[in-house]
Amino acid sequence: MLHVTRLTDRRGSYYTTDLATELGRPSVGRWLGEGAAGLGLGRWVAPADLVAILSGTNPRSGRALVTRNGPVSGFDLTFTAPKSVSILMALGPTPVGTEVLESHQAAVEGAMGYLATHGVGVRRGNGLDREVYPVEGLVGASFTHGLSRSLDPHLHSHVVVANLGHGPDGRWTAIDGRGVYAHAKAAGRLYDAVLRHELTLRIGAGWTPRRSGSYEVGGVGPEAIGLFSSRQAEIRSTLAGADQPGRHRPRSSRSASRIAWAETRDPKPSRLTPTLLVGRWSQMARDADLPVDLAEPRTRRAPTPEPVDEHRFAAALVTGPHVAVARRDVVAAWAGALAPGATVTDVNGCVDRLARWDDGVGVAEARRAPAGLVPGPVHVRALGARPGSPELLVHWQRGAAAVDRYLRTWEPTGHRPDLSRTAPADELAAMPARKLAEFLTTRRVVNEVGQRLGRSAGRDLEPTNLSLGRA
Repeated sequence: MLHVTRLTDRRGSYYTTDLATELGRPSVGRWLGEGAAGLGLGRWVAPADLVAILSGTNPRSGRALVTRNGPVSGFDLTFTAPKSVSILMALGPTPVGTEVLESHQAAVEGAMGYLATHGVGVRRGNGLDREVYPVEGLVGASFTHGLSRSLDPHLHSHVVVANLGHGPDGRWTAIDGRGVYAHAKAAGRLYDAVLRHELTLRIGAGWTPRRSGSYEVGGVGPEAIGLFSSRQAEIRSTLAGADQPGRHRPRSSRSASRIAWAETRDPKPSRLTPTLLVGRWSQMARDADLPVDLAEPRTRRAPTPEPVDEHRFAAALVTGPHVAVARRDVVAAWAGALAPGATVTDVNGCVDRLARWDDGVGVAEARRAPAGLVPGPVHVRALGARPGSPELLVHWQRGAAAVDRYLRTWEPTGHRPDLSRTAPADELAAMPARKLAEFLTTRRVVNEVGQRLGRSAGRDLEPTNLSLGRA
């Protein structure tokens, strides 16, 4: 999950003073982005360098990179792991906790790479001539924590992105912040997908889908998640109190949630050690009689190739009868429809295989109708759901093209064959020679694709309610 907040603070003391001792070592922050590397900032964040960057100054030369005319010094991008992942890090054996932390950091870097390429741009020109161009460098500082204000396991990273970007013309200017918000959902889904992929690869984690669109680690039940979510319980309780007489704040508004978050935000205790916290959490689990079975290390294994959850993809993408979607919407839907997760490269590769997209960045991405992005029932019945890797998706699309060629010729006659199986002998004998030849050719392509994908045609997904008006 990703939450974005504007920053007006130019000192960054909130980030540099909380050293996250609960992780077992001081967290001094890490620089992210090509822009940080181009400025020679190295790897670790020095407080003085962060102050300079948020003030729009080159920390090495002391020269101004941009002139701060507005109040926004940067953006806080907070990437939060699912609660079950935090519990796994907190109560699992030390090697598992290390793998979880490294997986989280890899997911943050992957999502930030997507934002730098597709989400954030710089504006050039004025009025009708104003255009948004890609940045050639973002400057971000990542600070990772493992604890909530209520002392629950809560793995998250604050990535402070300075309000400056290096444009294609060589100038440093303020970034177009609209793109940060427009791509926040896609970047958040990508973070989640990369995290699942890394944990599946590293420790063999399994995943359980939730109605909210997220996934939780299999084996960490809802009772454990509820037990270690007291911070959210405090916020919900405060929001519920907004309906009391004399309190006119609507409990469902975004501002209400933010106010409730601030009202319940206690200072984080200092000098917290992993040993003390694990003892506290283990005792809580014992007192609640929870079967949190995290003692045995998982077996490292490669993720099992699984097809896209086409129902989940379509539900995330199609929200109305006349909806139009941008590339970022498809990225979010595709990443959220892969239970074992995926790399950013694979998600981008698949989305680029689904359709041709323009070169727009940030809010300048063009929109298109989603009908051609969701397969029809006849395709799913013949070929199964689409694979989650671009290399395999090429073969699936070849099979879909063969099915379409057959349907264009013979469906107008009222004949809609089930290409997922061999037709009965009497049906084949009744076909005209040309129809029989084309049917057998199409069936051969479908079989070849099934073999390439390593699965039986039609076994992966029931084809109902996916057509969007298509065959």
